[in-house]
Amino acid sequence: MRAKFIFFFDYNYMMRKFVIFKNGQQHKFLSLIKSKSFFMWKEIADYLAVSKGMVCFYLHEKSKLPEESFLKLCKKANFDPSKFKVQTIEIADKGEAIVPSQFTSKLAEFIGIMLGDGHLSNIKYQIVVTCGNIDYYYITQYVPKLISSLFSKQPSIRRIKSMKGRAIQCRMYSKRVFDFLIESCGLLPGKKFTPIIPSWIFQNRAFLRSCVRGLVDTDGGLHKHHKYSAQLEFNTKTPSLFNSIKLAFEKLGFKYSSSTKGNTLSVYLFNEGVKRYFKEIGSKNPKNNIKFQCWLNKGILPTNEEIKMKCSGRDSNPDWYRGRVPVLRLLSYH
Repeated sequence: MRAKFIFFFDYNYMMRKFVIFKNGQQHKFLSLIKSKSFFMWKEIADYLAVSKGMVCFYLHEKSKLPEESFLKLCKKANFDPSKFKVQTIEIADKGEAIVPSQFTSKLAEFIGIMLGDGHLSNIKYQIVVTCGNIDYYYITQYVPKLISSLFSKQPSIRRIKSMKGRAIQCRMYSKRVFDFLIESCGLLPGKKFTPIIPSWIFQNRAFLRSCVRGLVDTDGGLHKHHKYSAQLEFNTKTPSLFNSIKLAFEKLGFKYSSSTKGNTLSVYLFNEGVKRYFKEIGSKNPKNNIKFQCWLNKGILPTNEEIKMKCSGRDSNPDWYRGRVPVLRLLSYH
């Protein structure tokens, strides 16, 4: 069932135009430009002020061609643009984004978030992160601030409803960031790809810790193991990501357990491993921090529903800890 959007704010987008070819025609257009202009692909990339990799995305029709680039190429090859049967589409672009000039721990954490609960949509160059209502503060406060600090552009927030229930999306439209995350950071567009932690993150322990934090804050969590013991759990249905996070824990010196239940692959840390994780890696998701402090101070791990009820005083409020995070004194277990 397709998700239904039920809430949205931040409408002030600038629009950018792209040309839409029929299947196979964008490839033919670019090949024709190359033969008529006598340019090499690298020269076409320089002429359009993009990377050669981006030209390859255009050539294989993985990305749409901006209208200004289309017109520029037609002029170079002395083609009449009206002779090509194309349509144009306007794509929202809220301000001009700036991409980082170097890899950082913040960027590594964002890559972890994207590998966990994010995806890149090549339809409108969207960068999307989706979380449940239990992660309200994390997805509406922390993730937007992280995106804004990395790319100097404020994302928007939507509430959606699908067969899986209610969720919240943080999304941004930016072709520049979209291309950067693919070409420089190692992500791929779409939801059905083989995700792995990029190699540049494994080359730096601080980057690796930050990336693991982003992954666990989105696709993992802290849960009760036995009555007074805790387990940090990461779940995925993708073998490549399962192997990737196991390798990450090995590189960071953590002893972990793993299991397979149906098509769900899980990695676990227990008790002392949990304490070390929160000391060395930590969490930016208040839900996890509240659970950890309750377990540390009282020896009891509350469930998500218990946290929601204690912090809001009622079950039905989806904004359960808005403005009151963390509020440990409300979790008065006896």
